Amino acid sequence: MSGLKLFHTMNGGLSEVAPRLAEVEADVQHLIEAHMETMLGVRFLASEYGTGPVHGGRIDSLGLDENDAPVVVEYKRGTDAGVINQGLFYLAWLMDHRAEFGYLVRERLGAAAASRVRWSAPRLICVAGDVTRYDVHAVREHRRCIDLVRYRFYGEQFVGSETVASIVRQAAVSGCGAAGRAAALSVHPCVGREGVRCCCGPVGAGVASPVVAGPFPEQAGGRTPQVGFPAPCGGGRGGSVGDVTRCAGRCGEPVRLGGGRSRVSPA
Repeated sequence: MSGLKLFHTMNGGLSEVAPRLAEVEADVQHLIEAHMETMLGVRFLASEYGTGPVHGGRIDSLGLDENDAPVVVEYKRGTDAGVINQGLFYLAWLMDHRAEFGYLVRERLGAAAASRVRWSAPRLICVAGDVTRYDVHAVREHRRCIDLVRYRFYGEQFVGSETVASIVRQAAVSGCGAAGRAAALSVHPCVGREGVRCCCGPVGAGVASPVVAGPFPEQAGGRTPQVGFPAPCGGGRGGSVGDVTRCAGRCGEPVRLGGGRSRVSPA
């Protein structure tokens, strides 16, 4: 996992615990499905979900995240150039079968949970032994919420995971305070005084501008950390000075822009 080392201390000695990939893809899938909420922040719904005879596929895992957004999870033992496209293939199917997903949520989590499902920002999580720079670039070109997660097993007792890249797309939220405090790397709309539509995010960025989040500078397009303050959506290009004033203080704390993952609460 990108140079991360784990050591075991015992009787004053120190020994490295060698990282390894899973023996088979199913080992990763079974572990994460059993602890999905802890590891991914997603409530588990179904495994190997069939998409019917016409579509002819099986979704590795289906879930619902903490913001009630539908989640497709795809697993790969090692590096796989097709994992993103495969996941998007299933995500497109899911968007066309909302009623079926709603029934699944109702069956697993109850009617109340089914009534809260938010379709404004469905997510794809790709869990793999490793990802390439081409994978990181690819997620920036898609209009979907995509997370790339890298895993490693350490001996027989430990497993590590790292969010290598995360794309958050525009989603309407009731307020920007929580999003601002989450070190978001995207633009978060909220409503300012007198109904002016405000945004927290990169200075000068429009609400549709995607920004990749990741622990490495090159994964953020080489951007240096900056601070985005509340302003009219569109970076102020279409707003007056009065609009800027009406947005002041409406999005909580300034948004710190840099590494790390981000989540947006959809409406």
